[in-house]
Amino acid sequence: MKPYYINIIESIVIVTIYFVLRVAFFKIINRTLTQRLIQQSRGILIKKIINVILLSICIIFVFLIWGVNQSDLAVFVGSVLTVVGVAFFAQWSILSNITSSLIIFFKHPVKLNDSISLLEGKDYVIEGKVINVSSV
Repeated sequence: MKPYYINIIESIVIVTIYFVLRVAFFKIINRTLTQRLIQQSRGILIKKIINVILLSICIIFVFLIWGVNQSDLAVFVGSVLTVVGVAFFAQWSILSNITSSLIIFFKHPVKLNDSISLLEGKDYVIEGKVINVSSV
């Protein structure tokens, strides 16, 4: 019987790296929330997205450590991404909302109580004040 000590140690290292990266990303998100006066609910959404991405990467590495064939894993990941891609293509607005919320969160061009104006064509200008940033 083959000893699995090395695999166990490598798995523990990967899980430790996952938790360290998770804490680091969450601190960056919390700092961004406080510096830019963004609502806490937006931070929760971004934390969930980051957590899913990091957890997926961690699970893939653990599978590779424990000897899952790379070609089988690539087929599985490719299949899942294809299904998710087709689903997001069917709901294009969901994909664009997730992407834009990530971009707006980290490169937030406006803050609460800022005055903004939108140019609607050549003749129409819409002006307003930012009073709330939400997904509704």
